[in-house]
Amino acid sequence: MTTANMDSDEKKYAPYFKAVYKGYWPAVNEFLKFHPEGVRARTSLGRGGTALHVAASLGHLHIVEELVKLTSEDVKLTDDTGYTALAVAASTGITEISYS
Repeated sequence: MTTANMDSDEKKYAPYFKAVYKGYWPAVNEFLKFHPEGVRARTSLGRGGTALHVAASLGHLHIVEELVKLTSEDVKLTDDTGYTALAVAASTGITEISYS
């Protein structure tokens, strides 16, 4: 990926990650309606994880559960340090995540 594409992606997903950081599911969900590929987008902040990683690291369990409903296969994705979102969740004290 070129630097120009990375900059473009950062701008595109900035509102999405901002909503994840704030723990505001309605905005996250609305963004994903128009950009469903966003569930796999990565942030350049922190460890380069997905929104699932970010929500887990901040303890936003409600967002973790909703994202897992949308993309249960993505729980296998790792951040730049090799951790899955579920490992990140466990490290913050979240030991049970439910989804249907």
